[in-house]
Amino acid sequence: MTLTGKIPMRRRMAIFAILLNGLHRLPVERQVALDRLALLRQDSSDASFRVISESNLTGGTSGTS
Repeated sequence: MTLTGKIPMRRRMAIFAILLNGLHRLPVERQVALDRLALLRQDSSDASFRVISESNLTGGTSGTS
């Protein structure tokens, strides 16, 4: 995976729709808990990503219905 930089504002909603459509087609559980945020770095396009910082997410509530 390679990050390509910021998506231009005019394309963000279209890209979001494509990603959301692909996510809905995956055979995964619909509700996923996010409990950690990680910042990764890739020094070159052929290098692996490495975690440079991470933090637990706290204080939220479950959005189950």
